[in-house]
Amino acid sequence: MTLDHLSASQVGLYLRCGVAWAFRYVDGIKTPPAGAMIRGTALDQAATTHYRRKANGAGLERDAFVDAAVDAHRACAEDEVVWD
Repeated sequence: MTLDHLSASQVGLYLRCGVAWAFRYVDGIKTPPAGAMIRGTALDQAATTHYRRKANGAGLERDAFVDAAVDAHRACAEDEVVWD
């Protein structure tokens, strides 16, 4: 296996834990996102939907915004981790 380049984050991960570096960059095993990342992504998707609709007239009502965020959170949480 050859790498085209090494980024600063790759070097930092290697210095912290060579096995974690190998899992990620040699074996291609992705680290599952933290809960905060999933929540942030869900809220970002709901906000994007709201402001796109608002640009064309009216944005989402509060309950619809919360529902959109919950639905996006469920979709992100279900798709990220696969255990063999």
